[in-house]
Amino acid sequence: MDTALEQLAVRRGGYFTRSEAHDCGYDDRAIQAAIRAGEWTRVRRGYYSPSPLYDDLDDAGKHLVLGRIVQRRMGDRVAITHASASTAWGHDQWGWDMSVVHVTRLDGGAGRIEAGIRHHRAKIDESELVWINGLRVPSESRSVFEACTGVSVESGLCVVSSALRSGRITKEDLEEYGQRSRSLAWPRSRNARIAIRLGDGRLESVGESRSFAMFYRHAMPRPELQYEMRAARDGRLLGYNDFAWPDYCHLGEFDGKRKYTRDIKPDEEPGEVVFREKRREDDMRREGAGMSRWIWRDLEESRQATTVRQIESEMRESRRRYGHNRTIIA
Repeated sequence: MDTALEQLAVRRGGYFTRSEAHDCGYDDRAIQAAIRAGEWTRVRRGYYSPSPLYDDLDDAGKHLVLGRIVQRRMGDRVAITHASASTAWGHDQWGWDMSVVHVTRLDGGAGRIEAGIRHHRAKIDESELVWINGLRVPSESRSVFEACTGVSVESGLCVVSSALRSGRITKEDLEEYGQRSRSLAWPRSRNARIAIRLGDGRLESVGESRSFAMFYRHAMPRPELQYEMRAARDGRLLGYNDFAWPDYCHLGEFDGKRKYTRDIKPDEEPGEVVFREKRREDDMRREGAGMSRWIWRDLEESRQATTVRQIESEMRESRRRYGHNRTIIA
């Protein structure tokens, strides 16, 4: 890999151009050879990234590289908006096509979809635009609202909850855009308003946000979030639970891989984390609370109804078993 091109890609945010490769002595045949050898990745026509750099990025990081390329190509004619802007702000993303970059035309250009770019038409005041991660984007509140108009409620809930979790904006900020959308007839603004109403910064991951959306979709009782559980005898903190239904003496946990990797201590084996989590659950059961657990597969649309029926069955069993002593959940 040419050091100059690699350094250029790092400084710019993930890419270099064909003309820049030519300047470093690579003709088109050499470029194709570098791609075949796995040294470079073709991100878009005429734009490349060092493969070790690009492959190390997650889906959001790769999308931001695409966004920077589009920004370079189109310049002041566009702002990066909707879900692409939300990605630039660092919000959780799930459930939309991240090979497509969303832009809003600032030059009066027509709305359309072409070559991996979704062109939107909307009025954006210059004062509302900022530069984030090499992209010209609207304010965070507008970016969240616009993102939610283009995705499902479930996807929007992931965006909203992570935005609230950052502490940079509030639900009131987002609701203000919801009110504005009514007068502006913003397309699919109802999806955004529902996602904003449901969003909660205590939802700590995409898995938890998608679980909360599942409860809403299937009309389950609304759970309490990040529920504190203490031992009745001495008040010792047993832990925090993703979800709790106190009326049912029942707790719920989404078990994503990240939950176990983030809790691992120095010099600790992954199996020890699992054992510690199992011991925590046993402690809570001894205090008189049942628990349901589910994983990514259980959140698939085709399986959600089954997942909900299983959780509801376990909730009823917990109420039957522990309901005589409702004080155990503090």
